Amino acid sequence: MPDKIKVEIEGKEHEVELPGGYISEDSLGDKYVKKDFFEQEVQRRVKSAKENAKNELKSDNEFFAAFAKERGIPLSEDGKYKPPSKPDIDIDKIKSEVEQNLRDTEIAPREQKLNKLLQSKLHGEIIQAASAVGIKKSLIESFNDGAAPPIVNMVKEYFGYDEENDYWAIRDGEKFRYSNNPNNSRPYMGAKEFLEVLKKNDSWKDFFEDTRQRGSNFQGTQSGSSAQTKKRSEMTAKEKSDFIKEYGDAEFRNIPA
Repeated sequence: MPDKIKVEIEGKEHEVELPGGYISEDSLGDKYVKKDFFEQEVQRRVKSAKENAKNELKSDNEFFAAFAKERGIPLSEDGKYKPPSKPDIDIDKIKSEVEQNLRDTEIAPREQKLNKLLQSKLHGEIIQAASAVGIKKSLIESFNDGAAPPIVNMVKEYFGYDEENDYWAIRDGEKFRYSNNPNNSRPYMGAKEFLEVLKKNDSWKDFFEDTRQRGSNFQGTQSGSSAQTKKRSEMTAKEKSDFIKEYGDAEFRNIPA
């Protein structure tokens, strides 16, 4: 027999039969529950089951190790997370390599270029001073292309570069020799003053032009050039200076170039 429920229609209560398959709340008894209660209970139980499963998996080392391996997570022997090891970096070695590379590619070439310019400056100062004080022309001229004149090789070792005043001065140990006539820009002895000092030295007098008056009967020696077997271009700077010192500049010029 179909179940019936009471409903109110236009203020009057009526009994209405329910369609097949439906039952009233009064007929539910203890065997049935309401739909909304049933759905809430299902959700509660599912949530509880998930929490229980999570807690169980947390303590399951075998499952955790398999999961970590699958996800690429490194673990230590005790099963705990193992941070990836950082590569060993030698900061001092890297710094040293960078500095060495900088010296080789930047600093060294610039120092070489600067040194070449400074050497050229020194040669120029010596040659200019030599011409001014009367050094023999044969010592000022260069006998080979690109080679320094003999006078440069003879005196360059006495000089050091004064960075503060930007010129080559005569060294005095680790310092410089003071000029006899110093000024603010050139407090130390330079090339011209140094050669003037050498001019007064008897051991250097043969390297300077003889400006004395000579009588009509003066005759220079002719034995030097005829005894010399080398050409001027084949002689070393020392051989040239020794020859001039012994035989004179005029005799030196008689030697074939």
